[in-house]
Amino acid sequence: MIDLVVGGQLGSEGKGSVVSWLSKTQERPFDVSIRTGSPNAGHTFRCSGKDGALIKMRQLPCSWQAQRDNVLYVPAGAVINEEVFCAEVEMVHSRGFTGRILVSPQAAVVDEEAGREVEKAIKTGTTGEGVGATRASKCFRSAKLAKDCDRLKPFIPSPSDWLYQALAKDSYHLLVESTQGFGLSMDYFHYPFCTSTNLTPYRILDDAEIPWGAHRVNVWMVLRTFPIRIAGNSGALWLETSWEELRRRYGNHIPVERTTVTDKVRRVGEFDVIAAVDAVHRCRPNNVVLTFFDYLYPNVKETGLTQQMKQVLSDLSLKIEHRITHVGVGIGEVLEV
Repeated sequence: MIDLVVGGQLGSEGKGSVVSWLSKTQERPFDVSIRTGSPNAGHTFRCSGKDGALIKMRQLPCSWQAQRDNVLYVPAGAVINEEVFCAEVEMVHSRGFTGRILVSPQAAVVDEEAGREVEKAIKTGTTGEGVGATRASKCFRSAKLAKDCDRLKPFIPSPSDWLYQALAKDSYHLLVESTQGFGLSMDYFHYPFCTSTNLTPYRILDDAEIPWGAHRVNVWMVLRTFPIRIAGNSGALWLETSWEELRRRYGNHIPVERTTVTDKVRRVGEFDVIAAVDAVHRCRPNNVVLTFFDYLYPNVKETGLTQQMKQVLSDLSLKIEHRITHVGVGIGEVLEV
């Protein structure tokens, strides 16, 4: 059984928060947690315990804090930044993670200096982390792989490791945490204002080394109330507005959001129903989580879902042609509708 978390918009929908919540609430713990994608996307969750620290992950899954003894895996379809990866390994161990951390020998590794030089020519929005250049070099058969890196070799499993059984057998419970969102897919109509891969469930499962049809797949698609794009010339955004305008309309509880990786102010727009319908049709989710619901209703954690809120969600469910099954009301806090 696989729980697959996918973004339904343009990234930054709150997937890390949903993964953190899932890892705390699933009846059966995950045997393996897999993080696809690359270090150009940061996922945020809140640690439990006294400090309640906000943790931002760019390479490892956000499940490690709730499930401290499972396997974290960075698969062949991922892109790795050695420095970021090693720093996260050290951090999770320092915070009590006791499980195994594994890396596919075929995962591509960023050459930061060369990658950033290549990506200077990209005028359609990029975090400048060298990820697109690395994927391109893999296509040209010239990328450095994890098996070529001395610091990553200790994390590479042997060919007989039970991990490969888990990837192929439905008797194991897997989490697949993808990055970015469906609307950024390279073959979608936003091209060239897109990322360097496709972001559909079947592509994500392929990146995660999951054989087709080997598992029952439960797709959790995450949408947010006000979609965002990265700063700069990053492409069309439905009814683009500003954080100042949202704060004027809904209250000062709405922060001015910045990207995890570049720390630049995000562009923000109104909820795009047509784009959400397209994501639903293409990603075929089992569950839809609408995050940042507390931007609209800041008291929802105190009141719970009122009849008015449920009616709003019912109306939106009809518009996007899928029932909204859950809402996010804060980092790591999810309510069932």
